[in-house]
Amino acid sequence: MIGAFRFQLLETAVAWLNLSETESLLIEIFEDFDIESDSGGIEQTQVKHSASDRTLTLASKDSRDALENFWATSREGEVADVSLVVHTNMKIGIESAANLPGGVTGIAYWHSVNVGADAAPLKDLLLTTQQSGKLRSWLESNPDEDALRSRLIARVRWRTSQPSGAAQNALLAELITGRLTALELPVGLASRVSAQIIERVFAVASETDPALRRLTVTDLHEFLHEVARPGQPGHEVSWTRASWTAQVDEIDLPDYLASRTALVDEMSVLLKENQAIWLHGASGTGKSTLASQVAQASGKNWLEVDFRGLTKPSEMLLRLDRAYTDITLGDDVRGVVLDDMDSDSVAKHAGRLGRFVNWMRKRGGHVVVTSTRMLSPTAFQAAQFNASAEKDAPYLSMQEVVELVSQTSAPSDQVDAWGLFIHITTSGGHPQLTAAKVVSLNHRGWPKDSLIEDFSGTPSEAIELTRAEARRRLLEDATEHGRALLRRLGCIMFKFDRATAITIADLAPSLKEPSASLDMLTGPWIEKVPTAPGYFRLSPLLTGLQKDLAPEAVINIQTGYLVSTLNRGPIPYEALDSVFWTAFLSKQSWFIAKFFETSLSFDDDTQKAVAAKLGGLVYLRTDQMLLPEEPGTSHLLRLLQIDVAVLNGEKEHFQSIALASMREALAVEHSELKNSLAIMALLKILLAQGTRLDWGLRLSYIAFFEALAKTEPDLVQSSQSSAVQLMQEEFGETADVSGFMLQIGASANENPAELKALFVALERLEPDVRTRRLSQLRTFFKGYSLHIQSAWANAWSAEQARCALLNLRLRDNSWHGRELGGNRSRR
Repeated sequence: MIGAFRFQLLETAVAWLNLSETESLLIEIFEDFDIESDSGGIEQTQVKHSASDRTLTLASKDSRDALENFWATSREGEVADVSLVVHTNMKIGIESAANLPGGVTGIAYWHSVNVGADAAPLKDLLLTTQQSGKLRSWLESNPDEDALRSRLIARVRWRTSQPSGAAQNALLAELITGRLTALELPVGLASRVSAQIIERVFAVASETDPALRRLTVTDLHEFLHEVARPGQPGHEVSWTRASWTAQVDEIDLPDYLASRTALVDEMSVLLKENQAIWLHGASGTGKSTLASQVAQASGKNWLEVDFRGLTKPSEMLLRLDRAYTDITLGDDVRGVVLDDMDSDSVAKHAGRLGRFVNWMRKRGGHVVVTSTRMLSPTAFQAAQFNASAEKDAPYLSMQEVVELVSQTSAPSDQVDAWGLFIHITTSGGHPQLTAAKVVSLNHRGWPKDSLIEDFSGTPSEAIELTRAEARRRLLEDATEHGRALLRRLGCIMFKFDRATAITIADLAPSLKEPSASLDMLTGPWIEKVPTAPGYFRLSPLLTGLQKDLAPEAVINIQTGYLVSTLNRGPIPYEALDSVFWTAFLSKQSWFIAKFFETSLSFDDDTQKAVAAKLGGLVYLRTDQMLLPEEPGTSHLLRLLQIDVAVLNGEKEHFQSIALASMREALAVEHSELKNSLAIMALLKILLAQGTRLDWGLRLSYIAFFEALAKTEPDLVQSSQSSAVQLMQEEFGETADVSGFMLQIGASANENPAELKALFVALERLEPDVRTRRLSQLRTFFKGYSLHIQSAWANAWSAEQARCALLNLRLRDNSWHGRELGGNRSRR
């Protein structure tokens, strides 16, 4: 009995602290306590407590009495602004007479009806549980479903499994602390005030005159001032919202803002299902903006509480406690964004946040927490978040970047191009870098020469300023060893796994507690790679951080990384690009040579997979050696570049790569090495199918190959690929390699213009050479028909095809060759 009485007193005190300025608390009038609005509406609350494992059902006497009392008070549901809340620490039990869909309990099904389930089964159950009274009589009159819902079901809420004991005391203390803070009263008095508030509630409840059993916000504030400053009237401070709290619709969002409609809709659904979500992501990923967009999309009043920079749990808890008051006294606040909470502080006090989340749920409100890290499963549950209520803030998609550009003064016909450029130069749409880039370019008038900035090795001013700001924050956020680890990880391209990070930390001089540093930095400064589970990457805000290290230190770290990776076994496919490009940038010739040697034994599937991973090779410069100080390594890289271009079907850059490869090979002074490199390059270039090479250049390369075959027959024989053997198996021993090279080029002709280019190039040859080339073509095509027909098949019009064919026939006749339009079939 005593426990039930204390539970009721505490809940009444909590209700007093939860009043808005337009509400009054009535004690022991209609129910245990009631909330009266300024318009006269009444929310009755019956409070029930059990010290045992007793459960609550619709058949329980407490439930039957509460429903009957509500029915009488609301004049059989005719008074629309009267509602009922049943508040108890008891769990929901199942009625013995229940026969509800899915076998659920009566109270659970009541909730279901309020969100759209069929009301008839609930009415049947109530006819069984309500044994007598006016409510039963009304139910027996068979009211229609609309009346059943509007007069009864929608007006009753069941709050079961509510906290009691220590958790209830803790919530009251936190509400009091927040209110004392808001009134600029000593928060150290919270525990004393808690006991006095309970005494005050008891005293009011004991009044015999019902008119005196009423409390308001004004009464609460006067009482708190009197307790804090006894006998010192005239010093009262009225409530004003905390300086770190603002209404979301008053917060200025960026001038250029991607709507992110699909993402906002997804999060809105998640929020509706869970009432609280945890939005996490690294620095600069737009968490705060996204949370504000979700809040604004709800169309309701939200507050945002700023926790940025608070790392002391006491500071965090003070603001969290104060939020109770700002929400309670605010203008119908239905949601709150707890922005940039420190996950470590939350983990230490997950129960405190959990009480706040449940308090908001009980009010019908919503909570969005933003943080750089995700909580552990245990802390996440303790903070009262459902398992599905977490979301990682994603980068901007290409379409979203284009949307941002379209809002600026960028030329309308260049919006897509600028969007692509910005998306690439901001590491795939990093929100903070993207915003800085867009604002800067718009201010400068979208100059075309800026298209190469951030690609040329020198970052644009906007990007550099944004990164400099991030590094200043890093000095505050990370320990000395943490910053040292980040600098080392900055030496690695793209991504790394945990084992790699620990290995790099162990390189001399070793860093202390690398695992702890990695855990602390993961979230704000180290991101998980969405497309490669188990891998991490530095935030793009930290790009170039390794420049703080001496050049020799960078090389030592990169060498240690490569050696340790190879020592662990075969390079994982997910890490291949990171390993290769780290070796390239650090000019690790030994690794590149080893990789090239290994690539010669790759099967077809492996070759294609590797080419897809190293696709960026085709875009490396061709106007000079890739590694001028390492000519041998440069030649190997060019050969790899040819392979990647061929396997990826890269036609636009293939010829410039081929020219660079041959130019660099022929610049070698040592004759045998020069010829060897030239033969390897020629075989790769001229046997590459599906590529594009000017006919004049192809014919000159074929002639050069034939000359080398005469002077270096052994080199040619040892360098020939399996394609040559397959060619001779198909076309016979008379089919030579140079003819096969010619046939590959001819088969790639896609239109009459390219066919014409072949014959223009042939016309420039000496007659005997031209005759031999034509003979080689006939060997593979058994005439020209397949070659010609495939060329004009893609012509823009039949007229173009006829003109091209006539031109080629006239040219062929001048060489005394066979007619081009013959119908001879290929062997």
